[in-house]
Amino acid sequence: MKLTLICPKWQQGLWSVRIFKMPPLGLARIASVTPDDIEVEIIDENIEEIHFEETDIVGISVMTPTAHRAYEIADKYRKLGSKVILGGIHPSILPEEAIEHADSVVIGEADDIWPQVIQDCVKNKLQKFYIAEQEPDLSKLPPLRRDLLKKISTSSEILFRLLEDVHLIVIFVLFPDSMERKCGIGQ
Repeated sequence: MKLTLICPKWQQGLWSVRIFKMPPLGLARIASVTPDDIEVEIIDENIEEIHFEETDIVGISVMTPTAHRAYEIADKYRKLGSKVILGGIHPSILPEEAIEHADSVVIGEADDIWPQVIQDCVKNKLQKFYIAEQEPDLSKLPPLRRDLLKKISTSSEILFRLLEDVHLIVIFVLFPDSMERKCGIGQ
């Protein structure tokens, strides 16, 4: 079974943002808690095109500035027969709006409930809404699936290292000139 996780393209307009240059870390996190028997792909539409190829499940991370585009993507994939799951801040705040474009909506932090969402989808028992009752314990989560992200920049690599090794944040704040040496970037 194949899961395609998508970060929709930021649209130019009110937000005056053409490309959101941060890699989709939330999707890398979701990929890390996806059961091992599921093939996972991450598409960041800000750096690559979506070809709308056949896939069993589509997960889309939605922020308010990307909601319109996310709904377009979701509608196209549903027409192709894929099961579509929407999550992120926008669907968490407006789940009734989001469900009009999806088979399921995850409300809140998906980390702990995502394996159940996928299991239900595989069994063809997907619920309309999944609600995360609590915030995940980050110390118990597996490492981000960085291998699924394309085009990692130097600044993104520094960010990954900071997220995975929190004590580096102190070094970055107190000694920003040493960040390059500490992270091994540019060597």
